[in-house]
Order: sequence, then structure tokens, then C-alpha cells
Amino acid sequence: MSVETYAEAWLTRLNPQLRRTTRAMYAYVLRRYILPTAGPIAVVALTRRDVRGILLALADGGIGRSTLRLIHTVLHSMLNDAIEADVIEKNPAARVGRTWMRRLPSEPKAMTGAQLAAFLGAARDHQPRHYPLLLAMAHGGLRIGEALALQQDDLDVGRLLLRVERSAHPGGWIGPTKSGRLRWVDLTETLAAVLASYASRAAPWLFPSNRGGPRRKDAVERAMRGVCEVLGLHGRFTPHSLRHTYASLLIAAGAPMEYVRRQLGHTSIRMTVDTYGSHLPMTRSPALAVLEQR
Repeated sequence: MSVETYAEAWLTRLNPQLRRTTRAMYAYVLRRYILPTAGPIAVVALTRRDVRGILLALADGGIGRSTLRLIHTVLHSMLNDAIEADVIEKNPAARVGRTWMRRLPSEPKAMTGAQLAAFLGAARDHQPRHYPLLLAMAHGGLRIGEALALQQDDLDVGRLLLRVERSAHPGGWIGPTKSGRLRWVDLTETLAAVLASYASRAAPWLFPSNRGGPRRKDAVERAMRGVCEVLGLHGRFTPHSLRHTYASLLIAAGAPMEYVRRQLGHTSIRMTVDTYGSHLPMTRSPALAVLEQR
């Protein structure tokens, strides 16, 4: 039995108590990253070298650490199932990648202000169709799924607000955001102006595909890679880097953490601090003077 055949069967047997988004994520990871290379290989013939080769090839192609860990986790889980089904005796994904993954350069989570300005300028010139969506992530702190699922009615140009209440998930399913909550995001005047001119189309989706539905994630990823290549930044940034850039620049400029939390849609301020606390300005605080009062 090939890895592809086993993967399809495994997906149908996943625990029905798993969230739909989790099941869709497993399917997306398999079909996007694992099956194109490992699909034709027989499960019993898959070796540790094969697994390591898949991960290394993806790393060389610019896939970051967090995504590589996710890919490894999905493959490892599927092969554990193959052990339970007596298809294989050992998991070839076990203990693969721990050493070399630590040696990979750390993923740059955020661009500098200068890099962001250069990126958006290049996106406007070289990817005009995707520029408004990339700008929405950079100036609105949106996750890519949230940006893809925006509808024209979500835009309130007069109040400089954007309603975020749904997300596009792997497989084309439109569901709730990661937090499951609706939020309103403040817009920059630049983003509001761009979206206002872009939202005059007949499709209900703010960023429709050529077929009228929501645009595909891989199309946006290709567009971003193209822009990064123009700037010599190939492999350094992903669409999610735009969200990190948004948060880090706001915090570095002194925005209150609670405001950043609400803009990002985090469920707790602790999550915001744990993720972005390192970007807090570390200048001397005038509040120290209170300690010397007598």
C-alpha cells in the first residue's frame, strides 16, 4: 500500500471528536507537503532517510521551523497508526529532525519598518492583484485565513473599521476565526483607501478568486515569495510574518499591549506578552523617580 493510499484511509479514520479545523489541517499538510514526494512510496518501504530527505527539501525551499514541525507531527501520527494496524513495525519518522532542525536559522518573525515599506512597494508594483490582501495583513494584523475570508460587507470605510469574524481553513472550508470570536480592527487610512477602491467588485468576497470564491492560500504564498525574491529576501518571510511585523512595530512604537491584543484577536493579554514582549521598548522609565521620593 502506498503512502498516498494509506493517508487517504487514515484521514477517514481520524477521531471524530477532533475539531473540523484540525482534521482539515491534517489533510492540507499531507496533500500539500508530504504526498507530492512520499505519496508513491510503499508504506513498508518508507525509511528514515526518506523522511529526513522530505523535511530537508522543504527546509531548503524556505519552509520555516514551525511548519516543518507540523509536517513532521502529522507524518509521525499517521505512521504510528500504521504500526497499530500492523502495516509496519517501526515508525521511520521517530526521532527524525530533532538535531538538524535545531541548527536551522531562527525564523525572522517580523520585518523592520524599512523592510515592510520596501516589501509593500514591491508588492504594489509586481503583484498588483495581491497587493490589497498583503496590505490588509500588514496594516491590519490579520491571519491569512482571516484575510481570505473577508467579505465586502465587513469593510466600514467611514469609521476606518474592519469586521473579522470568519476564516478560510484548509480544504476551502469557511469557519470561525482561531479564537472563535468576532473583532473589529482599526484600519490605517492607507489600507482603508486601498480596500475602498478594491471593494467595488460584484463578488461578495473582498478578495475573490477567478472563479468567484475566496482566493486560495497557496496563490497568496506564491505572490509573497515572488515579492521577496525581487527584494532578495527569498525564504525569510511568509504571509504570517506580516502579522508579526504589524504587532512588533505597534509595540515598538509604544502602543498599549491591551490595544495590540484586541487588534490581533488574542484571547488573553498573556498570549500577546509571551509572543511579542521582546519588542517592548527598553528605554529608561521616568517612573523610577518615584523610588527616590522622600
